[in-house]
Amino acid sequence: SECECSDGMRPYSSADMGTICGCPDNTFFNHVALQCTVCPPQLTCEWLHGQQSMQAPQIAPGSWTPCVSDIVGFSGPDLHTCYSTRTCLGGSFHSASGCSGNMLCAAGREGRACGQCQPGRYGGPDDECIECQDTPGEAQKKAAIIFV
Repeated sequence: SECECSDGMRPYSSADMGTICGCPDNTFFNHVALQCTVCPPQLTCEWLHGQQSMQAPQIAPGSWTPCVSDIVGFSGPDLHTCYSTRTCLGGSFHSASGCSGNMLCAAGREGRACGQCQPGRYGGPDDECIECQDTPGEAQKKAAIIFV
């Protein structure tokens, strides 16, 4: 039977699921308004092999949005510009298994637009945050405590 799709959506064939509806390239599905929405430039809304998708789009490097754990409530990302593409790596901001909060950030970074180093790490505004190392005085104190 023919798939009847909502306005702006298109049917396509899937070997696994038969005929299904989805949004065309350069749009994503707004699950609140129940319609296809034009993709902002910070997102990648090009679906593989011309297929349409009901999933959240990919975010481009240099941009950040909070993670989406429940796609049913997804209406669009809350986009923020990052310091650089080395701070915010881009990728998927949807995780059905739960969000870690820093899944789009460079190693050791967290927070809005990956703007903070995780506890016990340091770095400048750009690139990864690295683990703090003990100063020579702190290392001596730890060694003295261990041998006491």
